[in-house]
Amino acid sequence: MRDVKWKSSDDLVPLAVANIAEEEVSAQVETLCHSPAFENQENARKLLRYLVGPNLAGKEPTPREIALSGLGMQNFGPGDSHVRNTANKLRECLEEHYASAEAKPGEIRLWLPARRYWIQTPKPLAGNAQSPRPTKSRMVGVIVEPAEMAEVYQRVTVRGRIDALHPDLRAWLVVETPVGDHYPQCRVSRKNPQWECEVRIGLLQRGSNEGAEYVIQLVAADADGDSAFYQYLKSGRDGFGPLLPTDSTVLDSRRVTRRDLRPHAPQVSG
Repeated sequence: MRDVKWKSSDDLVPLAVANIAEEEVSAQVETLCHSPAFENQENARKLLRYLVGPNLAGKEPTPREIALSGLGMQNFGPGDSHVRNTANKLRECLEEHYASAEAKPGEIRLWLPARRYWIQTPKPLAGNAQSPRPTKSRMVGVIVEPAEMAEVYQRVTVRGRIDALHPDLRAWLVVETPVGDHYPQCRVSRKNPQWECEVRIGLLQRGSNEGAEYVIQLVAADADGDSAFYQYLKSGRDGFGPLLPTDSTVLDSRRVTRRDLRPHAPQVSG
């Protein structure tokens, strides 16, 4: 494989620099492979699934690597057009899907440039005052009693729905501590409006008073904020969490104290 020399167009960037989580890309690939546009196109499906791996790692496979490892060919020699023809068919399938009624708002867009074997996607929005703002979003928190003998933190199940969110934004759950630190917990899936995630917060003090207060926030972030959150999670969550990016938007928040916990009977707030 050879390193890609990035040449961004005005609208597209290579998949590896688009700040899209691998699991989201994989989910979109499977959506494409099961769409009518890819029906009876086994080689196009194989090529798409194969290219995602090296492309996310910033590598562009050679036609020979694609033929042998991606398409399962036994031999590949000079002048063999099978890989090129399969790539052309893959481009046709992608264009057909995104032009059809099967394409849903907010889907990740994947494109394959002519004569190349690296996937591109629309350029993420830079953080500025013109970034789109989300609408119609809310969060419902379900606070669950911690496990017996919990000593460090307790898990909190958070449920909600996102009815509309600009495709260039990503939604995250962030916990704000009593001293004002923000700890990103997880990216919220946008495959369905309703979602459920688990976050963790410091052990709430037991006693007659409410104890420490935490805030669980549903935050929309642009590409820069999404990358900052993701890099923090990859770091192993050591040290303080990053401050909320200046261009992020808190879609909803829920205050959590000891009073919100109910053994064996989760309480839904909202």
